[in-house]
Amino acid sequence: MRLRLPVLIWTASAIVDGIVDMGAYENQYAGAVHYVSLSSTNPVPPYTNWITAATNIQDAVGVALAGDFVVADAGVYKIGGTVIYGQETNRVALTNAVTLLSVYGPQLTTIVGGNRRAAFMSGVTRY
Repeated sequence: MRLRLPVLIWTASAIVDGIVDMGAYENQYAGAVHYVSLSSTNPVPPYTNWITAATNIQDAVGVALAGDFVVADAGVYKIGGTVIYGQETNRVALTNAVTLLSVYGPQLTTIVGGNRRAAFMSGVTRY
């Protein structure tokens, strides 16, 4: 399932041939959206709706393709992960050029990395 996310891009207004161009353009994003929710009871890849949402962020990131979005619901994410280097597990590793979003922001969505680290999701993070 592909979801189009309209995004308005504002630029400076201009007058061309006596017509005012306000500079608002719509970006029709055609990538997939993958969902994550701690309360999901039926996680099924590729996690493309809330009913089949992943229960940890890394699972959704793992099936996402470059340019896709991963959207995480509110909660404290402290399970899941992947090994990138050596033997240390990373709770979330964005290695495939996806955009990770929090539905409700850093106040309600936290990624617990380990005993020494935690990350708070704030807006858009793109790698």
